[in-house]
Amino acid sequence: MPYFLILLLSILTPLMCLSDSNLVKVAISATPLSSPLIIAKEKGYFKRQGVAVEFKIVIGGMRAAKSLNKGEVDMATSSEAVIMFNSFKNNNFVVLSTFVSSNNDVKVLAMKDKGIKSLEDLTGKRVGTILGTSAHFFLDYTMLAYGIDTQNMDIININPEDTSTVLQQKKVDAVVSWEPFIYLAMKKLEQRGFIIEHEKLYNETFNLLANKKWAINHQSQIVSFLKALEQSIHFINQNPSQSQQIVASFLDQDLAIIKASWQDLNFSLGLHQWLLYLLDAEAAWAIKREFIKPEKKFNYLDFFMLEPMKIVKPGAISIISH
Repeated sequence: MPYFLILLLSILTPLMCLSDSNLVKVAISATPLSSPLIIAKEKGYFKRQGVAVEFKIVIGGMRAAKSLNKGEVDMATSSEAVIMFNSFKNNNFVVLSTFVSSNNDVKVLAMKDKGIKSLEDLTGKRVGTILGTSAHFFLDYTMLAYGIDTQNMDIININPEDTSTVLQQKKVDAVVSWEPFIYLAMKKLEQRGFIIEHEKLYNETFNLLANKKWAINHQSQIVSFLKALEQSIHFINQNPSQSQQIVASFLDQDLAIIKASWQDLNFSLGLHQWLLYLLDAEAAWAIKREFIKPEKKFNYLDFFMLEPMKIVKPGAISIISH
């Protein structure tokens, strides 16, 4: 067979194999954190790897994980805090990879007329946050580092999309939320709100999860999916402006919103030991604060599936699996 025909077949075969049986349903959070998945779909990287992908767009990793737990999707994106909270409810999911991290995605936005100038001034105030998420952990972890007890605050559960609303309606004095909702709230509040500066002690991760049973039976698809993500991340790091435009268009958001938080995002595919340490630390925090009542101890390594990443990017794995 002529070489050019062999080459053509090697390119077309993955595309010809796309079918409903290859369809992967993924719940992704409507945030720039999901950019690698968005770019992979919009640039056709999934198709080139022979994977048909259908997105379910949700607000926040907690809702994405909930959709995964209900069997509505095969994969989902979420922060490690959501992984931790869900690990105490079930073990029907696995972590496949981290694809982005940030030490400034979650922020503290306060109202100027409430006499708040620093983190210490949040004592005795009404603080809204999204319970059971990275924002929740960030709030308690950061305050603890500053010697501030959040039990002396009135912590109020909010939806991330209500970040600006609860401030405008004076239901809270400050919020701890993530982008792009902080940016949107700042615009609506104009000069009435400000972001409290602090040491960036918490490095949030955004991760790819999968239904455990599905993952065991579809490892070749997962490998292809991760290869597409790696291509996507390379494109993002080489073409930030074009990537921002693609993500803004896909999420139907103003380009300025995407640009505002882009510099705080570190796009990289990997599975690192420090993620296990972070999960353990968050679990200990949740237990101490009695947010959860553990029935047994477990090893977070049991929630990871390493094999696909060992094929796609073995050098990006630092997890000690023994």
